[in-house]
Amino acid sequence: MTLTLFLSYVLSVIMTSAVFSIFGYPLFSLSTPIIVLANGVMFVICHFVNHHRRIGGIGITLFLIGAMRFLRLFANLGYDQCNVLYWEWMLTGGDEVDFNLYYLTTLLLSVSIFFCIIIYYFANVQYRISLLTLCSLLPCVLYMKVMAEIDNYYVIFLTLGNLLVHYSHGIEQKSGNSWIGKKSYYKSALLFSAGILLFVALIPKEKDAKYYSKFEDLFLQGDTTSELQGDYEDLNPHSGNAEGFAIESNRRLYTAYGNGYTYLKRQNFDYYDFENRYWNYEPALSNTNIEKTDWENKQTSLSVTALQFSVKQGILWDSNFKNNYGLEKVMDVSGLLESMNSWTLQAQNFSAGYYLSSSRATTLSEMGNEYTISANGNFYRTNGSHDSDARYVLGFYSNMGVAEEWQNTGLPFMSYEKSLAFLQDLQTLYRQKGQENISVDSFLEQQKEAEVYRSMVADNTDEIPSEIVSLGKEITAGCESELEKAQALEQYFRKGNFVYDIYYRPKDTSIQYFLTESHRGTCSDYATAYVLLARSVGLIARYTEGFLPEPSGNRNYYLIKESSAHAFPEVFIPNTGWIVFEPTVSNRAAVPTDIWYRLRKFQMDFGLLGAIGVCIFLVVFGTLVFQVVYPFLFEIIFRMSLYFGNEERVMIKSYQRMQGIITKRRNLQTGSMTPEEICAYLYEEGIDCKAYFAVLEQFLYGNKIQSLKDGRNIALKAYGLVYSMLKKKKQ
Repeated sequence: MTLTLFLSYVLSVIMTSAVFSIFGYPLFSLSTPIIVLANGVMFVICHFVNHHRRIGGIGITLFLIGAMRFLRLFANLGYDQCNVLYWEWMLTGGDEVDFNLYYLTTLLLSVSIFFCIIIYYFANVQYRISLLTLCSLLPCVLYMKVMAEIDNYYVIFLTLGNLLVHYSHGIEQKSGNSWIGKKSYYKSALLFSAGILLFVALIPKEKDAKYYSKFEDLFLQGDTTSELQGDYEDLNPHSGNAEGFAIESNRRLYTAYGNGYTYLKRQNFDYYDFENRYWNYEPALSNTNIEKTDWENKQTSLSVTALQFSVKQGILWDSNFKNNYGLEKVMDVSGLLESMNSWTLQAQNFSAGYYLSSSRATTLSEMGNEYTISANGNFYRTNGSHDSDARYVLGFYSNMGVAEEWQNTGLPFMSYEKSLAFLQDLQTLYRQKGQENISVDSFLEQQKEAEVYRSMVADNTDEIPSEIVSLGKEITAGCESELEKAQALEQYFRKGNFVYDIYYRPKDTSIQYFLTESHRGTCSDYATAYVLLARSVGLIARYTEGFLPEPSGNRNYYLIKESSAHAFPEVFIPNTGWIVFEPTVSNRAAVPTDIWYRLRKFQMDFGLLGAIGVCIFLVVFGTLVFQVVYPFLFEIIFRMSLYFGNEERVMIKSYQRMQGIITKRRNLQTGSMTPEEICAYLYEEGIDCKAYFAVLEQFLYGNKIQSLKDGRNIALKAYGLVYSMLKKKKQ
């Protein structure tokens, strides 16, 4: 084994390991011996083919055909096991699959075969350092695609591998000790730049891939800097329908930084239009503003920890209070602590008339601009829309941050009526002691507001079709409290045969058809169905449109994109507040295999591809123009130099030019011919240049001063005849 062969094998192993590290397998792991063995087998096959071209060529062809079928089989087995296509798994960094044996086997075989063949050929058959460098770039491109953090030692090993292969090849070919010559360097740099641009433009990029937006920022810059079309200064008159949530654009709207996690709402809707099948909002709630200080004092006091403390104090004052409302569990739960979370929201070239908030928002610290708060807790700019780079801080209590502990107190399981009486009695206890309790007052005020809201939408609730009412009662049969009903409705969608499908277009867009027939749709269908079912069984619920932030992979860092748009229900839970429930199922429809789906699912950066195409066109067109125009321009410049040059230089340049033309267009070795022989050759071709060559011979061998008299005109005439004849003869 030669040194170059061994080093190229090592380079292939490193490249394969670099790809595997994306999927959680470091350079030195249990996968390393398998990678070493697989690459070794492939190099043996390549070496055999190189030395037995005929038999090896047939063998490698059959091998590749069998390998492709084997890879397809494993990819299909992986899909059957995990319901995720292979390219989806690969382009998302392996996140979509828990049990990934089939996918890892497919990756090992495909990557090993590809890298080994390419590296072996360009290192040991047709040596090309530039193409080896380009091939070594592929793992880095895949790293950037999924935005994984490549370890520095992979970059070092890949670089050293290329240099050592080049150096060893130079030693074996006895081509000197220069590591990288100028030509190799320039070729590598050019291919490196062109290759990464083409890869970025042409590789299909799944829009839901992990960290796609960062990949977009790094290379495409596409949607992240474009302005959205439309007016975002006013309230939406009605909600978006199901098709409005079939959004796949990765244009980033906001970047969020902070602790905790929450759904972000843009606007609440209150009345469902059964005829037109969308939601409308109540102007009395959305257009009525609340003083910021009053709102913040109330919202900050809506802490379940503070309420529990207040209840414990009330029990100590009056033991009958505990017995009347069954508050034994409240005293048993200890260590309950609900902390306030904080998010900084940074707009990304996106201005709107609203600010994002959560269901249990407590504060909004806006940087520089004025805002108002509506009666239903939505934030809006006073005039116009906020700046395209607005930055503001949102404080909130997590929806279910202390769900289990809080439910253990039993307080969320009260009915609306019992909760109202409970809070009123607790408030009375504090006032009898001459104390004010802001937390109790705030929870009581919120409970009363929720009851008013139920009365407000009562007429719309009465319009709910009987099929939905019957289904709601069936789902919640046996549930005693409002919280149990809300949870039962949520589980109905998750445990049923519902499918999330943004491409499905039902023949009937009614919610009855969604619930009883199709069982598939977008988040708008799920949220609408949930709210109507919830209201039909007496729950206080409302339809909300906003965003479901996407984790970026970095702690406390979230992305909010157009594709993050989401519809979800909010249900008022006694002694807790408005809580988000999630009926939208996470399972997707079976992935279509037709070409149109693939075109919809994937995107290429046609902008970048178009720019590359324009550059290529300009280069090719410029080259063609140069090839056509350059000889003409050169000829004009040359004749001008003859016309204005001194006689001595004219004679030398004209003779050299004639020699060059005859050599190029007649394939004669004029360097070995005398002027007399050239003159005789031209005479045979029908060109009489005897006067010119007579002057030339006098200039070369005789009286130079005498010969140069009228030499310029003679030279110009003779050269013109030679040039015209040879050009015409060629055509």
